[in-house]
Amino acid sequence: MGEAVETAVGLGAASVSIIPAMPSGRAVETRSYISSRELLEALRGAEEAAERLGVTVSAWCAPFVEALPWAKHLRASNCRDWAVMDITPSGKVVLCDVLGVVVADAAKEGLRRAWEKLQSHPLNKLTHSVPRECRGCPLAPAAAGAATLGQCSAGAASRPRTRCAPSRRRRGGRGPGATVYSRPGGGATGRAAAAVPGGPERLREHGVVVKRCRGCLRVALVYPSVYSAAVASLAYQNLYYMINSLDYAVAERFVAASTAGEEPPPRSLETGSPLSSFDLILAPVSYELDYVTLARILLAAGIEPLRRRRGGRGPLVAVGGPVPSMNPAVALGLADLVLVGEAEETVPRLLDALHGGGPGGAEELACSTGFLAPGCSSPVHKAVVASLDEAFHTTIQFRVPGSGEPWGEAYMVEASRGCPHMCRFCMEAHFLLPARHRSTARIRSLVEEGVEANKVNGVAFYSLSFFDHPGADRLLEWVVGEGLEASIGSLRADQLTEDRVELMSRAGQRVVTVAPETLSPRLCRGIGKCIPLERVEEIAELAWRRRMHVKLYLMLGLPGESDGDVEAYAEALRRLSRRAPPAREAIRVSVNPLVPKPWTPLQRHPLIDRRVYERRVRILRRAQSKVLSVDALSYRYAYAQAVVARGDERVAELLAEWARLGGRLGQLWTAARRLGVSLDAYTSGKGPRPWEELVRPGYPPAALQAAYRAALRAVGEQG
Repeated sequence: MGEAVETAVGLGAASVSIIPAMPSGRAVETRSYISSRELLEALRGAEEAAERLGVTVSAWCAPFVEALPWAKHLRASNCRDWAVMDITPSGKVVLCDVLGVVVADAAKEGLRRAWEKLQSHPLNKLTHSVPRECRGCPLAPAAAGAATLGQCSAGAASRPRTRCAPSRRRRGGRGPGATVYSRPGGGATGRAAAAVPGGPERLREHGVVVKRCRGCLRVALVYPSVYSAAVASLAYQNLYYMINSLDYAVAERFVAASTAGEEPPPRSLETGSPLSSFDLILAPVSYELDYVTLARILLAAGIEPLRRRRGGRGPLVAVGGPVPSMNPAVALGLADLVLVGEAEETVPRLLDALHGGGPGGAEELACSTGFLAPGCSSPVHKAVVASLDEAFHTTIQFRVPGSGEPWGEAYMVEASRGCPHMCRFCMEAHFLLPARHRSTARIRSLVEEGVEANKVNGVAFYSLSFFDHPGADRLLEWVVGEGLEASIGSLRADQLTEDRVELMSRAGQRVVTVAPETLSPRLCRGIGKCIPLERVEEIAELAWRRRMHVKLYLMLGLPGESDGDVEAYAEALRRLSRRAPPAREAIRVSVNPLVPKPWTPLQRHPLIDRRVYERRVRILRRAQSKVLSVDALSYRYAYAQAVVARGDERVAELLAEWARLGGRLGQLWTAARRLGVSLDAYTSGKGPRPWEELVRPGYPPAALQAAYRAALRAVGEQG
């Protein structure tokens, strides 16, 4: 979609509009409409392009864009604002070219009479008004009758069946806004107005915790990215409700207004309290560049981001998640305490210690399993949850109704944790060792309660490899039988069968995403993940028969890789595209550089050179066609990520300086020059590995060295 906006502007278009294919009429029969997830993806692409080009894009039939906190260059538009008449090729006048409600016949009655009948038609009058039950909605001005059209498409106009949650509630339906969900400690959840940075001043949020708790430990739960990313983070959702389930603690959320530039003084979404007024600042970090956003948030709150300069003043700062757990060296430069391992094991213990012993309570935990602090004399072991069935998992989940987030407004559930395949590049699989599954009965119970409590009709399964779950097929069949949609983000092509693809299609999934990483039978042995090209072609055929798109992930910079390998990739993609149906972007290829991560067998591997990466991306882009697109991650993003991934406390200083400059990508190099930091020292793979002296994830460093030598031998290089 971003390319379409760029093309339109490049051609001199006076305006750019997006009109989604709606689930109505024959589009429902042929399943040729766009899903909510695909629509949001398209809107994001349009927003990014519009921001780069300094234009505004109109989105038709999508009034909710006014509520998307990240949509600063999109505006809702509506055909009902225009003096137009839609006429089909046979001369029929329809109320809307999407719904196809015939109101006149211009071929038989003439244009004038047809226009008069259109203007006087009761449905046309309804589309220019806002239904009574929608008048209090902040989206009503942008909708301009879209709710009425939605009712007509869902049922008879005389018996509307709107899917709008507030309307359901007013007709007596149960929902989070009508039923209060009690929480221990006097808390409750429901609908409340929350100020969302970067969006409208206040939005009506579902699932906000309202908790009055005298003497409670006050926790600022900071997600170091924008609101839309926080909503989609199941780990962050679980943290929020887990902390608020404790009778001695209350958590309020903080998110960034943007990921770069000037950050306004951060205030909590619940009460507008300043960040500095809390006892504890807790931040989960799952992406390396989130550190700079965290530093920007701290600076905006008047809190020094570097630990040694704070000198114990202000709230205690703790970070956790996969990135700081696998390399705490960077985190220790910013945080007072690093939570190593899984939150269900560490966070309650930390809060209990702080509540009982004040700020000094954290000192009692320091250097024990799951808690790393400056000065620990030996590595800290990772904290691991023994049973997922007994681990906390939230039923209620916060979101802004009508925003389409997360995942088309689905209930998120973790089916399993970890991955048995242990690909040599994958930090998540190594961090989440050992692989564990939630029982099928527990998942069903969570889904039943979660769908009802959140009033959604979709389920998003969180798992590194969903079909490794022993009950995956039964779960998906049950979801489909319940009339729910399902989203499965992580799939292995070697586990997909025709029955599974069919189940996914019936569950409403419109894209089959597989990540072969490489199409070379030689290079795949080096990374420990071999998905034959023939298997990719077979899965693509199964998807296309069901009008599904295919998305492939490839990595460049693998051990032993050459230009010749990438030329072979391009030829394989051309062959695949010749078999594709004549649908735009039937195949979408996403290309990323391999970013070596700590505590993986490839932690010593150098990052691919920029010129080599860009040359190989150009080779792949030669395979592009109307049915196949190639999208490549900017090398500079991967480079910055690699610097932080294998960084140390010096990189923490770099992040703080980068944040002071504004946190924009190009400012990393400015900060490095100011501090005299050699960035290449962290991307070469030859530097020290401080993480090996700080944490123990459950396997020895020698095992990784042996696995890396085996990888090099597998691709024909000296091990």
